[in-house]
Amino acid sequence: YRTYGYHLDDRQYQALVDTISRSDEQTFIVSQVEYEGNFFERGEHWECRLPDYDDYLKMTICLENAIYSVNGSFGVLVSHEDHALVSGTKEFIEELKRNYPEWLSDESELITEWREISGLSNTEIYRYLVNKSRR
Repeated sequence: YRTYGYHLDDRQYQALVDTISRSDEQTFIVSQVEYEGNFFERGEHWECRLPDYDDYLKMTICLENAIYSVNGSFGVLVSHEDHALVSGTKEFIEELKRNYPEWLSDESELITEWREISGLSNTEIYRYLVNKSRR
């Protein structure tokens, strides 16, 4: 589940690109979101046309960032805490899971680490994640 700093790792990124390429979208936006105030106005943004992983790594991303669909079908928040959270339509998430079979073990590792850090139970963490995803 670990990311590569402020970038997805190569397996995570390739699964995301494969999922996007199978949808109606062929572009996505990357925005640095770790700014005070409105990051849409103050942050840096890149429109991407499914770049390969090496080109993605060349993007100077040095803060928390979001990778997201222009049409709202998915979003990925890449945290400074070496993980990423994904949200999207049911169809997008199902396809992403097929393209990234490590998702279940990654989810388990992330929840275990959050539990150790926060002192919360797996159930409390799961409820928090589910409640956030339904907003």
